[in-house]
Order: sequence, then C-alpha cells, then structure tokens
Amino acid sequence: MTTQLTAGLELLMVGMGIVFLFLALLVILSVLMSKLVLRYLPEEADVAPARGIVGIDHKVTAAITSAVHQYRIKHKQKD
Repeated sequence: MTTQLTAGLELLMVGMGIVFLFLALLVILSVLMSKLVLRYLPEEADVAPARGIVGIDHKVTAAITSAVHQYRIKHKQKD
C-alpha cells in the first residue's frame, strides 16, 4: 500500500509540475510576443478621427419626438 501511495504522489507531483511549467511558458511567450508585435508593428494613428453628426435636421428630430410621444400614449401601461 505504501508503494502505491508513493507512486501516486510522485505521479501527482510530476503531472502538476508539467502543467505548471507549460502555463508558465505560455505566459512568458505571450508577453514576449506582445512586446515583439508592439515593437515591430505599432498601431497606426487615425488620420481622421471620427466626427459626430453634423447638421441635425430639426424637423426630423421633431418628427421622431412626436412619434415616440404618440407611441407612449397609445401603449401606456394600466396600473
């Protein structure tokens, strides 16, 4: 029984050690790759930043507001 327990604990430690080393290697390689990508392929700055909506038609805004108001009146929940 003692030899089986020892073998089981040994297998447990070897398995956990392999998993730990794999995950550590994965983290190290991810950080290294991230640094290499940022060094050799930097992000390009936007030439023209996105602008907001210019020249909103006030008639359209009024029509939308009126439609929402009518919808709310028609579908008013009963208490």
